[in-house]
Amino acid sequence: MAKKQRKYNEITPRLKASFAGLEFLYLLTGAVLIVFGIRWLITADDNIRSFVVTEGLLLGGIIVGGFIVLSFLLTIPPFLSPLRRKKWLHVHAAMVVFTIIAILALGARIWFTTLQERKMLGNKWAALDDEGRAEFEDELQCCGWLNVTQNTAPSNFCTEDVLKDPNTAPCVNKLTAASDRILRELFTSLFGFIGAGIFAFFATVIFIQAINIEQRYEKIDEKNGASRHYV
Repeated sequence: MAKKQRKYNEITPRLKASFAGLEFLYLLTGAVLIVFGIRWLITADDNIRSFVVTEGLLLGGIIVGGFIVLSFLLTIPPFLSPLRRKKWLHVHAAMVVFTIIAILALGARIWFTTLQERKMLGNKWAALDDEGRAEFEDELQCCGWLNVTQNTAPSNFCTEDVLKDPNTAPCVNKLTAASDRILRELFTSLFGFIGAGIFAFFATVIFIQAINIEQRYEKIDEKNGASRHYV
């Protein structure tokens, strides 16, 4: 007598495609963290971005990006053979949670930076040499720090006539505004990455649940003697 073959299939192509798409989005966040982190480290100089985005923050982003890529790679075996590699997804889910927390920590560090932003920028401005200050003065069209006479450097913009002009702005406000813009963009990007991580986590949970159902029916089929090909 021919064995009955059950037609039920919980792990559908649509489910796998959705899982793959969300995981690829998650991978993309890791790639962005690594690529931009390395690029900004290489091009670090006396510019506004280097003032705000510290080396420690960049290294942290690169490390988190590496964990995201590693976490994504763990999904390949269970994607190809879900019923036999389910434990890999449990590890992946744990790593996704870890990377979400790590990105939250990076975002918190940026937020704490904004609390003492003017003080931090003032200390860095004071530590610059004349050449570094001159580059900022030319770029931002300002002179000095709190006023045009404080820590002013000779530059193309800060000529004698400009320094005597009462309308000439000091650099503190312009540099702070530029810093705010960079920090706001970074903060928004990081929380976008957190969103991608949350979607990846729930996609993994749903995939694991589908595998659990498949495995339950597999045991029922084995008990009833039904034939079915499992991967």
